[in-house]
Amino acid sequence: MVVHWSCIAGCWCLRGNNIEPCDRARSPFGPSANATTDWGNTCFFVGSGSGSTLGGLLAAWLGWRAIFAFAALYGGVVLVAMMPLPETKKGPAAPIRAKAVFVTYGGILISRSFIVPNIVAAALIASMFAFTVSAAPIFVKGLQLSPALVGCFPAVAVCGTILGASLARWAAMRVQPITIVRVGSSIALASSVAMAWIPVSAPYLMGAVTFYCLGFGLALPVTVSMAMARFGDQAGAASALLGAIQSVGGTIGASMVALIGGSIYRAMPAAMIVGSVIALTIALSSGGVVAGQKESRTAA
Repeated sequence: MVVHWSCIAGCWCLRGNNIEPCDRARSPFGPSANATTDWGNTCFFVGSGSGSTLGGLLAAWLGWRAIFAFAALYGGVVLVAMMPLPETKKGPAAPIRAKAVFVTYGGILISRSFIVPNIVAAALIASMFAFTVSAAPIFVKGLQLSPALVGCFPAVAVCGTILGASLARWAAMRVQPITIVRVGSSIALASSVAMAWIPVSAPYLMGAVTFYCLGFGLALPVTVSMAMARFGDQAGAASALLGAIQSVGGTIGASMVALIGGSIYRAMPAAMIVGSVIALTIALSSGGVVAGQKESRTAA
């Protein structure tokens, strides 16, 4: 089962962390880039919410193996349907130059304009993963709720993410991107702190995580645009590094709950608070990066 989940997680990272950043990098950094590419982000979150609901129903009625059977069938249909698309047809592959690849990676990694937004995103993702790995023990084992009902919860929480992404599109036309990231990180921190004090019940927990997702959806798309702003001609390498950094953040967030130990009702919000504090602290101290981006856009 661990192998199955690893494969699914790998596919998720390939989609969310490589394809979308490449699309963003093809457009100049600015309001128009956020306003157009965030629609794809919204569609992804809608699919995540509806997929979780379907997975909960399948697990309750047919058992957990039915989830993987459905995923295999659905993946096969999508694979066949994608083959005729022009985007999947390419010419002969260029030879791989390992040294040049690592030189490119190094040049991207030493850029503050790339690293700073990515660390903010990784910290927010770490907080989200801290809640995600705790959801089943809390809702199913602790509160004795059925898997079918718990499977519907992500559909509710993702509404906050969709609203946040929509607000990001609106705000991108009016304010600096870093301001959006700071507001989103502040909302995430407030929600994480609330997790430590609210009663342990499904309505309170879902309200807090939905509010967290509002900040998450507000900040995350903008951090991707900020990170990819200067790397339109190196979109493949930059998006690969972006995916790696964000995936590491998710792994750290999931591990923090176990490392903190004790009651999961305390370990989960503690891990979320740590991630949100890191994200907000870096966002508040990243004025120099924003100034540099503004100057480069003005010069262009």
